[in-house]
Amino acid sequence: AGRSALHHVALGNSPREAAVVPHRVATDGSVAPLDAEELRCLHLPPPPPEEEQLAVAQLLVRFAALDARDVDSDRRTAAAVASSLGAEELASWLRGAEAAAEQRA
Repeated sequence: AGRSALHHVALGNSPREAAVVPHRVATDGSVAPLDAEELRCLHLPPPPPEEEQLAVAQLLVRFAALDARDVDSDRRTAAAVASSLGAEELASWLRGAEAAAEQRA
């Protein structure tokens, strides 16, 4: 939803924040997101270790010239997304990248 590559790094494999949330269709045609137990049954891979997410974010900022200040359609930066998912080391680094981008602007 209007997310940059940095947002996707921050998301890891989080199904609750994914662009396409796994859902079920009832016999009456209604659609509902899967609950926590149903998500566990999907055997989704665990999110990558935070160290890997951090390394990828650093590469994207340095070599792809992505701006860490970019916001998604919910007006959240990648740092805010990472923080909301408990990736505090990644969020801290991304906030620093936001501040550096602001100084360069």
